[in-house]
Amino acid sequence: MSEESETPPLAESVARARVTARAATYWTGAVLVSLGFAYWPSLSVQSQALALAVGGGVVAVGLTRGLAPRAAQVTARQAAPWGAAFLALCGWEVLAFLGGNNDAWPTLSMLTGPLDDTNPAGRFLAGLVWLRVGTWLLSRVGP
Repeated sequence: MSEESETPPLAESVARARVTARAATYWTGAVLVSLGFAYWPSLSVQSQALALAVGGGVVAVGLTRGLAPRAAQVTARQAAPWGAAFLALCGWEVLAFLGGNNDAWPTLSMLTGPLDDTNPAGRFLAGLVWLRVGTWLLSRVGP
């Protein structure tokens, strides 16, 4: 085999380098944001400013990508599990609100409290998951 057949073309190498640089930038930003969420208290000005900054970035990306092409028709059978999950979570929160915040009817925030409130590592991981899910949702929209 010749050396040329084993060496990838320049365009391929550049594309791979861009993907690697983009992933490194994303993960560096995600770690920094998650560290901010891990060490600043939940309702502090700093953590709320950080959440607004991330949300503003998401809105900016969404606005620059434009509208997604029309998706294939979604059948009722495909939408039913999402609708059921949405209604179940809404019902859970309404019942928790009406029953008061207690152990018999815990809210989602009460259930995640042990992970979030006292453990910076848990808050860090929750921040990473939150950012990864948001990235996944953004990747499903637009070109």
